[in-house]
Amino acid sequence: MNCKISIPMQRIQHLLFPIVLQFVTITCFAQFEDRFEDYDNSEPAHFDLRSDKKLYSKRTGKVVVDFSQWDQSHIVHDDDGSALVLYKSTYIGNSQAGGFKVTAGYVIFHDKETEVFTQQYEVQDYKMVGRLIFVRSDNYWQLLNSKGVDYENKYEDIGHDFYEGLLAVKQNGKWGYIARQGYIGVVQKISPAYHSATPFYNGAALVSSQTANGTCYGIIDKEGRIVTPMQYKCNEYDLAKGNLVLYQEGKAGKYGVLKASGQTLIPFLYDFIERKDAGDNSVFLCRMNKLWGVINEKGATIIPFNYDSIEGEEIFGIVYVFGCYKKNKPVWLDTNGQPAESPH
Repeated sequence: MNCKISIPMQRIQHLLFPIVLQFVTITCFAQFEDRFEDYDNSEPAHFDLRSDKKLYSKRTGKVVVDFSQWDQSHIVHDDDGSALVLYKSTYIGNSQAGGFKVTAGYVIFHDKETEVFTQQYEVQDYKMVGRLIFVRSDNYWQLLNSKGVDYENKYEDIGHDFYEGLLAVKQNGKWGYIARQGYIGVVQKISPAYHSATPFYNGAALVSSQTANGTCYGIIDKEGRIVTPMQYKCNEYDLAKGNLVLYQEGKAGKYGVLKASGQTLIPFLYDFIERKDAGDNSVFLCRMNKLWGVINEKGATIIPFNYDSIEGEEIFGIVYVFGCYKKNKPVWLDTNGQPAESPH
Protein backbone atom coordinates (compact mmCIF):
# COMPACT_ATOMS: atom_id res chain seq x y z
CA MET A 1 0.00 0.00 0.00
CA ASN A 2 1.27 3.44 -0.82
CA CYS A 3 2.36 5.69 2.00
CA LYS A 4 0.59 9.07 2.15
CA ILE A 5 2.58 11.95 3.57
CA SER A 6 1.23 14.83 5.59
CA ILE A 7 3.65 17.66 6.37
CA PRO A 8 2.99 21.16 7.80
CA MET A 9 3.13 24.13 5.47
CA GLN A 10 6.59 25.25 6.65
CA ARG A 11 7.94 21.77 5.88
CA ILE A 12 6.27 21.81 2.47
CA GLN A 13 7.94 25.16 1.75
CA HIS A 14 11.33 23.65 2.65
CA LEU A 15 10.73 20.64 0.44
CA LEU A 16 9.52 22.66 -2.54
CA PHE A 17 12.22 25.36 -2.26
CA PRO A 18 14.83 23.75 -4.56
CA ILE A 19 12.19 23.13 -7.28
CA VAL A 20 10.77 26.64 -7.06
CA LEU A 21 14.26 28.13 -7.02
CA GLN A 22 15.22 26.35 -10.23
CA PHE A 23 12.12 27.59 -12.08
CA VAL A 24 12.58 31.13 -10.75
CA THR A 25 16.16 31.30 -11.93
CA ILE A 26 15.31 29.85 -15.35
CA THR A 27 12.38 32.18 -16.00
CA CYS A 28 13.72 35.35 -14.41
CA PHE A 29 17.38 35.37 -15.45
CA ALA A 30 17.31 34.04 -18.99
CA GLN A 31 18.26 37.46 -20.41
CA PHE A 32 20.67 40.11 -19.21
CA GLU A 33 19.38 43.66 -19.01
CA ASP A 34 21.11 46.52 -17.20
CA ARG A 35 22.29 44.35 -14.35
CA PHE A 36 22.18 40.79 -13.14
CA GLU A 37 19.80 40.12 -10.24
CA ASP A 38 19.72 37.07 -8.03
CA TYR A 39 16.50 35.31 -7.03
CA ASP A 40 15.60 37.54 -4.08
CA ASN A 41 16.54 40.83 -5.77
CA SER A 42 19.47 41.45 -3.43
CA GLU A 43 23.15 41.58 -4.20
CA PRO A 44 25.33 38.64 -3.13
CA ALA A 45 27.21 39.71 -0.02
CA HIS A 46 30.74 39.47 -1.43
CA PHE A 47 30.31 40.05 -5.16
CA ASP A 48 29.22 42.74 -7.61
CA LEU A 49 27.21 41.87 -10.72
CA ARG A 50 27.64 44.71 -13.20
CA SER A 51 26.12 45.67 -16.54
CA ASP A 52 29.31 44.59 -18.37
CA LYS A 53 28.30 40.99 -17.58
CA LYS A 54 31.27 40.39 -15.30
CA LEU A 55 31.35 39.24 -11.69
CA TYR A 56 33.60 41.29 -9.39
CA SER A 57 34.97 40.64 -5.93
CA LYS A 58 33.91 43.40 -3.54
CA ARG A 59 37.05 42.81 -1.49
CA THR A 60 39.62 43.18 -4.28
CA GLY A 61 37.63 44.78 -7.10
CA LYS A 62 39.00 42.15 -9.48
CA VAL A 63 36.99 40.18 -12.03
CA VAL A 64 36.08 36.78 -10.68
CA VAL A 65 34.22 35.49 -13.76
CA ASP A 66 33.82 37.03 -17.20
CA PHE A 67 30.56 35.73 -18.67
CA SER A 68 30.02 38.50 -21.20
CA GLN A 69 29.97 35.97 -24.04
CA TRP A 70 27.26 33.83 -22.51
CA ASP A 71 23.94 34.11 -24.33
CA GLN A 72 21.80 32.64 -21.56
CA SER A 73 22.98 33.10 -17.99
CA HIS A 74 21.56 32.32 -14.56
CA ILE A 75 22.73 32.79 -11.01
CA VAL A 76 21.66 31.77 -7.53
CA HIS A 77 23.38 32.26 -4.19
CA ASP A 78 22.99 31.04 -0.65
CA ASP A 79 21.45 33.08 2.14
CA ASP A 80 24.59 35.07 3.02
CA GLY A 81 26.20 35.22 -0.42
CA SER A 82 29.17 33.03 0.50
CA ALA A 83 28.55 30.65 -2.39
CA LEU A 84 27.26 31.28 -5.89
CA VAL A 85 26.18 29.00 -8.69
CA LEU A 86 26.53 30.70 -12.05
CA TYR A 87 25.66 28.73 -15.16
CA LYS A 88 24.81 29.14 -18.82
CA SER A 89 22.17 27.15 -20.63
CA THR A 90 20.89 26.36 -24.08
CA TYR A 91 17.21 26.49 -25.00
CA ILE A 92 16.10 23.02 -26.11
CA GLY A 93 12.42 23.72 -26.66
CA ASN A 94 10.79 21.12 -24.42
CA SER A 95 9.74 20.66 -20.84
CA GLN A 96 13.03 19.21 -19.63
CA ALA A 97 14.47 21.60 -17.03
CA GLY A 98 11.88 24.15 -18.05
CA GLY A 99 13.06 24.08 -21.67
CA PHE A 100 16.73 24.72 -20.90
CA LYS A 101 19.76 22.46 -20.66
CA VAL A 102 22.74 23.49 -18.53
CA THR A 103 25.86 23.44 -20.67
CA ALA A 104 28.51 24.89 -18.35
CA GLY A 105 28.73 26.30 -14.88
CA TYR A 106 30.85 27.99 -12.28
CA VAL A 107 30.69 27.55 -8.54
CA ILE A 108 32.22 30.45 -6.64
CA PHE A 109 33.05 30.34 -2.95
CA HIS A 110 34.02 33.15 -0.64
CA ASP A 111 35.80 31.61 2.32
CA LYS A 112 35.94 33.63 5.53
CA GLU A 113 36.00 36.90 3.56
CA THR A 114 39.66 36.37 2.71
CA GLU A 115 39.71 34.32 -0.46
CA VAL A 116 37.62 33.96 -3.59
CA PHE A 117 37.69 30.48 -5.07
CA THR A 118 36.39 29.93 -8.59
CA GLN A 119 36.39 26.87 -10.79
CA GLN A 120 34.38 25.68 -13.76
CA TYR A 121 32.72 22.24 -13.76
CA GLU A 122 30.88 20.33 -16.43
CA VAL A 123 27.76 19.26 -14.55
CA GLN A 124 24.32 17.95 -15.43
CA ASP A 125 22.52 19.62 -12.54
CA TYR A 126 23.04 21.07 -9.08
CA LYS A 127 21.23 21.38 -5.77
CA MET A 128 21.87 23.92 -3.07
CA VAL A 129 21.05 22.20 0.22
CA GLY A 130 21.40 24.60 3.10
CA ARG A 131 24.92 25.99 2.73
CA LEU A 132 26.11 22.97 0.76
CA ILE A 133 26.19 22.54 -3.01
CA PHE A 134 25.80 19.15 -4.68
CA VAL A 135 26.47 18.71 -8.39
CA ARG A 136 25.31 15.82 -10.56
CA SER A 137 27.64 14.24 -13.07
CA ASP A 138 27.43 10.76 -14.61
CA ASN A 139 24.10 10.35 -12.80
CA TYR A 140 25.67 10.70 -9.34
CA TRP A 141 25.42 13.56 -6.86
CA GLN A 142 28.65 14.75 -5.23
CA LEU A 143 29.46 17.46 -2.73
CA LEU A 144 31.22 20.49 -4.19
CA ASN A 145 33.02 22.97 -1.97
CA SER A 146 36.03 25.25 -2.05
CA LYS A 147 38.29 22.19 -1.99
CA GLY A 148 36.68 20.89 -5.16
CA VAL A 149 34.49 17.84 -5.78
CA ASP A 150 34.29 15.11 -3.16
CA TYR A 151 34.96 12.21 -5.52
CA GLU A 152 35.05 9.61 -2.73
CA ASN A 153 31.35 9.90 -1.87
CA LYS A 154 28.81 9.46 -4.65
CA TYR A 155 25.06 9.57 -4.06
CA GLU A 156 22.40 8.17 -6.36
CA ASP A 157 19.86 10.52 -4.77
CA ILE A 158 19.74 13.09 -1.99
CA GLY A 159 16.95 14.60 0.08
CA HIS A 160 15.73 18.15 -0.28
CA ASP A 161 17.16 19.56 2.93
CA PHE A 162 18.69 18.84 6.32
CA TYR A 163 16.04 18.06 8.92
CA GLU A 164 17.16 18.19 12.53
CA GLY A 165 20.73 18.22 11.22
CA LEU A 166 20.47 15.13 9.00
CA LEU A 167 20.10 14.75 5.23
CA ALA A 168 18.82 11.53 3.65
CA VAL A 169 21.13 10.18 0.91
CA LYS A 170 21.05 7.06 -1.26
CA GLN A 171 24.20 5.03 -1.87
CA ASN A 172 24.50 1.61 -3.49
CA GLY A 173 20.71 1.34 -3.65
CA LYS A 174 20.16 1.99 0.08
CA TRP A 175 19.20 5.09 2.07
CA GLY A 176 21.09 6.49 5.04
CA TYR A 177 21.84 9.93 6.51
CA ILE A 178 24.71 12.40 6.50
CA ALA A 179 25.37 15.39 8.76
CA ARG A 180 27.28 18.62 8.25
CA GLN A 181 30.93 18.67 9.25
CA GLY A 182 32.13 22.21 9.66
CA TYR A 183 30.92 24.83 7.21
CA ILE A 184 31.29 23.01 3.90
CA GLY A 185 31.81 19.33 4.73
CA VAL A 186 29.68 16.29 5.51
CA VAL A 187 30.13 13.10 7.52
CA GLN A 188 28.23 9.80 7.41
CA LYS A 189 25.87 9.66 10.38
CA ILE A 190 23.61 6.65 9.70
CA SER A 191 24.94 4.03 7.28
CA PRO A 192 22.86 3.34 4.15
CA ALA A 193 20.76 0.29 4.99
CA TYR A 194 17.15 1.10 4.11
CA HIS A 195 14.83 0.74 1.13
CA SER A 196 13.34 4.19 1.87
CA ALA A 197 13.85 6.90 4.50
CA THR A 198 11.90 10.00 5.50
CA PRO A 199 13.25 13.26 6.92
CA PHE A 200 13.64 13.42 10.69
CA TYR A 201 10.92 15.09 12.76
CA ASN A 202 10.80 15.12 16.55
CA GLY A 203 13.92 12.96 16.64
CA ALA A 204 12.41 10.13 14.57
CA ALA A 205 12.36 8.93 10.96
CA LEU A 206 10.29 6.27 9.22
CA VAL A 207 12.43 3.80 7.29
CA SER A 208 11.64 0.60 5.41
CA SER A 209 13.28 -2.66 4.50
CA GLN A 210 12.47 -5.33 1.94
CA THR A 211 11.39 -8.54 3.68
CA ALA A 212 9.73 -11.82 2.74
CA ASN A 213 6.43 -10.03 3.43
CA GLY A 214 7.26 -7.14 1.09
CA THR A 215 8.16 -3.62 2.18
CA CYS A 216 7.91 -3.25 5.96
CA TYR A 217 8.37 -0.09 8.02
CA GLY A 218 9.85 0.84 11.37
CA ILE A 219 11.09 3.88 13.26
CA ILE A 220 14.71 4.86 13.98
CA ASP A 221 16.15 7.64 16.12
CA LYS A 222 18.89 10.11 15.18
CA GLU A 223 21.60 7.71 16.33
CA GLY A 224 20.30 5.06 13.96
CA ARG A 225 18.86 2.94 16.75
CA ILE A 226 15.72 0.98 15.86
CA VAL A 227 12.78 2.26 17.93
CA THR A 228 10.20 -0.13 16.44
CA PRO A 229 11.02 -3.28 14.45
CA MET A 230 10.54 -3.48 10.68
CA GLN A 231 7.25 -5.36 10.89
CA TYR A 232 4.59 -2.83 9.88
CA LYS A 233 2.87 -1.83 6.68
CA CYS A 234 2.46 1.90 6.24
CA ASN A 235 -0.78 3.66 5.39
CA GLU A 236 0.02 7.24 6.34
CA TYR A 237 2.37 9.19 8.57
CA ASP A 238 2.80 12.63 10.04
CA LEU A 239 6.03 12.59 11.99
CA ALA A 240 5.91 16.35 12.44
CA LYS A 241 2.87 15.77 14.67
CA GLY A 242 4.34 12.58 16.05
CA ASN A 243 1.84 10.11 14.59
CA LEU A 244 2.01 7.15 12.21
CA VAL A 245 -0.89 5.12 10.88
CA LEU A 246 0.43 1.59 10.42
CA TYR A 247 -0.97 -1.89 10.12
CA GLN A 248 0.41 -5.34 10.73
CA GLU A 249 -0.15 -7.99 8.07
CA GLY A 250 0.90 -10.68 10.51
CA LYS A 251 -2.08 -9.91 12.76
CA ALA A 252 -4.93 -10.22 10.27
CA GLY A 253 -4.02 -6.85 8.76
CA LYS A 254 -5.32 -4.84 11.70
CA TYR A 255 -4.60 -1.12 11.79
CA GLY A 256 -3.25 0.93 14.66
CA VAL A 257 -1.40 4.19 15.31
CA LEU A 258 2.07 4.55 16.79
CA LYS A 259 3.68 7.66 18.19
CA ALA A 260 7.07 8.68 16.84
CA SER A 261 8.50 7.44 20.14
CA GLY A 262 7.28 3.93 19.29
CA GLN A 263 4.50 3.98 21.88
CA THR A 264 1.06 2.74 20.82
CA LEU A 265 -1.50 5.54 20.52
CA ILE A 266 -4.32 3.42 19.06
CA PRO A 267 -4.04 -0.36 19.47
CA PHE A 268 -3.94 -2.61 16.41
CA LEU A 269 -7.60 -3.64 16.61
CA TYR A 270 -9.22 -1.80 13.69
CA ASP A 271 -10.12 -2.84 10.17
CA PHE A 272 -9.10 0.54 8.75
CA ILE A 273 -7.81 3.92 9.98
CA GLU A 274 -7.53 7.22 8.12
CA ARG A 275 -5.85 10.27 9.63
CA LYS A 276 -7.46 13.69 9.19
CA ASP A 277 -5.88 17.08 9.83
CA ALA A 278 -7.96 19.10 12.27
CA GLY A 279 -5.76 22.20 12.41
CA ASP A 280 -3.12 21.88 15.09
CA ASN A 281 -4.31 18.38 15.94
CA SER A 282 -4.97 15.08 14.20
CA VAL A 283 -8.06 12.91 14.40
CA PHE A 284 -8.47 9.34 13.19
CA LEU A 285 -11.46 7.86 11.39
CA CYS A 286 -11.56 4.21 12.46
CA ARG A 287 -13.65 1.24 11.35
CA MET A 288 -14.32 -1.78 13.53
CA ASN A 289 -16.85 -4.53 12.80
CA LYS A 290 -18.28 -2.48 9.89
CA LEU A 291 -19.01 0.53 12.13
CA TRP A 292 -17.17 3.85 12.15
CA GLY A 293 -16.04 6.18 14.92
CA VAL A 294 -13.45 8.91 15.50
CA ILE A 295 -10.50 8.87 17.92
CA ASN A 296 -8.41 11.95 18.78
CA GLU A 297 -4.62 12.13 19.05
CA LYS A 298 -4.82 11.49 22.79
CA GLY A 299 -6.35 8.11 22.08
CA ALA A 300 -9.83 9.09 23.31
CA THR A 301 -12.98 8.19 21.35
CA ILE A 302 -14.76 11.45 20.47
CA ILE A 303 -17.38 9.96 18.14
CA PRO A 304 -18.65 6.50 19.18
CA PHE A 305 -18.62 3.52 16.84
CA ASN A 306 -22.30 3.73 15.97
CA TYR A 307 -22.24 4.83 12.32
CA ASP A 308 -22.35 3.11 8.94
CA SER A 309 -20.03 5.73 7.49
CA ILE A 310 -18.35 9.00 8.46
CA GLU A 311 -17.25 11.72 6.05
CA GLY A 312 -15.15 14.73 6.95
CA GLU A 313 -16.02 18.13 5.49
CA GLU A 314 -12.79 20.04 4.76
CA ILE A 315 -11.57 23.55 4.03
CA PHE A 316 -8.06 23.67 2.50
CA GLY A 317 -7.45 20.12 3.68
CA ILE A 318 -8.49 20.75 7.29
CA VAL A 319 -11.54 18.92 8.51
CA TYR A 320 -13.98 21.04 10.54
CA VAL A 321 -17.12 18.90 10.80
CA PHE A 322 -18.08 15.25 10.35
CA GLY A 323 -21.13 13.86 8.63
CA CYS A 324 -21.95 10.70 10.57
CA TYR A 325 -24.40 8.49 8.66
CA LYS A 326 -26.70 5.82 10.00
CA LYS A 327 -29.25 4.30 7.62
CA ASN A 328 -28.37 7.14 5.19
CA LYS A 329 -29.36 9.84 7.70
CA PRO A 330 -26.56 12.24 8.73
CA VAL A 331 -25.73 13.59 12.15
CA TRP A 332 -23.30 16.53 12.08
CA LEU A 333 -20.59 16.61 14.76
CA ASP A 334 -17.53 18.85 15.15
CA THR A 335 -13.96 17.67 15.73
CA ASN A 336 -14.65 17.44 19.47
CA GLY A 337 -17.67 15.24 18.90
CA GLN A 338 -20.16 17.98 19.74
CA PRO A 339 -23.33 18.71 17.68
CA ALA A 340 -22.71 21.04 14.75
CA GLU A 341 -24.73 22.71 12.01
CA SER A 342 -25.00 21.12 8.61
CA PRO A 343 -22.49 22.68 6.16
CA HIS A 344 -24.97 22.25 3.27
